[in-house]
Amino acid sequence: MARNYLLLGTTLLALATPALCWGQYGHEITATIAEAHLLPSTRQAICGLLPGTFKCHLAGVAAWPDLIKQDPENNKYNSLHYVNERKNDIPRKCDNFGSSGWTSDHNILTAIVNRTRDIVSTDPRTISSVHDEALRFLVHFLGDLHQPFHLAGLYLGGNRVDVLWNGRKTNLHAVWDESLVNHMIIHTTDHTSPLPTSSSTPTLERERNIRIEEALRGSIYDAYTRSILIEGIHGRWANEIQEWISCPKPSVSLHDAQLRMAQGDLMFDDPVDVPVCPHHWTIKTHDMLCTYIWPFGLTDKTPPRELNTADYAERIRSELVVEKQLAIGGMRLAAVLNNVLASEDDKARIIRRPSNATHKTGTVPSRAGRSFGKLTIFTLQETIRLEDTDGNMFMTMSSITQNSHIPDQKDITCRAQSEADFVSDRAAGRTHRLSPILTDTNDTK
Repeated sequence: MARNYLLLGTTLLALATPALCWGQYGHEITATIAEAHLLPSTRQAICGLLPGTFKCHLAGVAAWPDLIKQDPENNKYNSLHYVNERKNDIPRKCDNFGSSGWTSDHNILTAIVNRTRDIVSTDPRTISSVHDEALRFLVHFLGDLHQPFHLAGLYLGGNRVDVLWNGRKTNLHAVWDESLVNHMIIHTTDHTSPLPTSSSTPTLERERNIRIEEALRGSIYDAYTRSILIEGIHGRWANEIQEWISCPKPSVSLHDAQLRMAQGDLMFDDPVDVPVCPHHWTIKTHDMLCTYIWPFGLTDKTPPRELNTADYAERIRSELVVEKQLAIGGMRLAAVLNNVLASEDDKARIIRRPSNATHKTGTVPSRAGRSFGKLTIFTLQETIRLEDTDGNMFMTMSSITQNSHIPDQKDITCRAQSEADFVSDRAAGRTHRLSPILTDTNDTK
């Protein structure tokens, strides 16, 4: 059975280091999760971008944008780690995030788009420090994007809100940057041993385990990362991944977006030219700020309140809130990097018919000068795969679930735009821009 991919340094003492955005370990865990889901050609491209000292590991550069803050010459990058809405009503109101505009267009949303564009423009013949730095920033910013307090301008994102953690004074932002993650790193007691990779291990499981173990670096957070990967990404959240990495169809054209920017409009529209949608990806994370995540009544004037309690920290731990945010950030990072760095051969060879899929046949009209003709629709784990009559699969979508009725003449509209295809399922009334991700599925070859 051929391998089939579906597009899609430390001690305990270091846990007491000053707060970094998402914390050093949070960023490294996000990067490790992403690395375990990269296509081979994506890994090769990353090896060419990063200095050899990092041994091709994304985790090695994940916290770099925080570390360079120590040099005053790098202050110009500080505002790129967060975004502040003009009108700040959290924690009372979180809906329509960004509808009032942003206090500055020099923020994490524009930074993610710009760094992605820098990487897309990478020419293997002219790789420079610009591309290396773009990768480092992108890895970091896609981590920061999933730390809720990087989306809150109130009290400097909670930095001015004093709280207690195990009786020690800290601040609300730092609790999320480090305290919650560090607690779990110390107290994770399962997955402490390497995953089985022997020949007796089932093929798909063994190949998955090999990718995970190759991404790990013998760090203090290895067990915690394994637990997120095995129990979360390949377990309870497996059917959510396609939704995590998908982007809605842009509502504003590239020309209009550039025009608005030129006119000084501080609104932000997710781009149409690169496979990221940072604003769309912030919405659910920002909404968390109107739940118990921001403790009721907590301001910069209230006496410090203990947060490592049953009704706060223990609730966050029981609901796996932090673990899921790290997982989402890692999977989105993998999807973006696979989209912009993987070879066409890598992308093409992973798209094969799953042996345990069901199928119906439908018609797809011509779009963008490309005639798709008759297609076969395969459904598997809430993912729709479209194959042409020669068995070549060219896109996936998740707007029809496995249990949905798929008539023989399903009206599915498709159009191609660079590496991302837009698929609209009229019956479901949903539109997705699809991103590549690396997961396991059966292969008939």
